[in-house]
Amino acid sequence: PVLKYSLSWALSGGAVLGIREVSDNVLTVQIPELLGSTQYDFRVQAVNEVGASTAAENASTTPQAVLPAAPGIPGVNNVSQHSVAFAWAAPSHNGGSMLINVLVWASLEGGDWALVASLPGADAGPTTIENLFGDSDYRFRMQAVNGIVASQMSTESAVMRTLKVPPFAPETLQV
Repeated sequence: PVLKYSLSWALSGGAVLGIREVSDNVLTVQIPELLGSTQYDFRVQAVNEVGASTAAENASTTPQAVLPAAPGIPGVNNVSQHSVAFAWAAPSHNGGSMLINVLVWASLEGGDWALVASLPGADAGPTTIENLFGDSDYRFRMQAVNGIVASQMSTESAVMRTLKVPPFAPETLQV
């Protein structure tokens, strides 16, 4: 009698990426680590006390694109009176669809979040957000957008305080 089944999967024509063994009465297997828009080949073998059978004919499928991973936490590099420069890590996966942009959100003094920049593609690197208020606390978070959907928000950055600004010039003196 069959004791279990061994399911293996690989990128189309590539090396095996994973193997799941399931009991003889399981007819459905979920594999959450597959990426969308990527073709996979699957093989199933029956296993008994003697060993594994020859694999059944390969079956192929291409899962739909899914939510991309969130970008890494923005980390401060440089702060000026009206801008903040920070670095961040690119998302660990694109969800199976090319990343179109990365959105940068800011919260001023703990207030509501506002979209402050849309960066093309997913190139991680130094990012500068300008036109900020001086002597103010900001937090930032990021979101990746692929061709289908936006990721969850990244974890918020630490508070980044812009530098103090000099006072305005005095009004004209009348003598």
